[in-house]
Amino acid sequence: MFTYLTVEEKDGMIYITNTSSEKYNVILSGEWNGGITIESEDADIMVTLASSTITASTTPALVLKGGNTAYIKLEGSSLLSDTIDNGKKGALTSDGNLVIFGEGEVEIKGEKKHGLKIILIYLYYTKLFFLDQTLDDMLIVYT
Repeated sequence: MFTYLTVEEKDGMIYITNTSSEKYNVILSGEWNGGITIESEDADIMVTLASSTITASTTPALVLKGGNTAYIKLEGSSLLSDTIDNGKKGALTSDGNLVIFGEGEVEIKGEKKHGLKIILIYLYYTKLFFLDQTLDDMLIVYT
């Protein structure tokens, strides 16, 4: 069933990779102290933050890779945060467009420099909270 979806834990990080054109919804809930990287070269990425707390120390909390559109669905209250030791910029990063929607809310704490490091973000009826960061060179579209 999930032939092309791999999940690996290494050095306090979780890596989820989709090697096919199949679309999957990755549901993240609970607490995780470390970063999560989700990569998909041939399909859009869908992540549901279901009352999750992701706190990374040396990396962003959530990295969305592949250059496609990434979708984050919010259910309940979630938190994404990094620390000053983050080796990259952003508690949440995406190398493609990002669409955030849902009935929930997310607090994004960028302790290193930015809360978000993305190109284009669409927000649909969501509650998004930023603390201690700037939104340089980013276009935000509210709908």
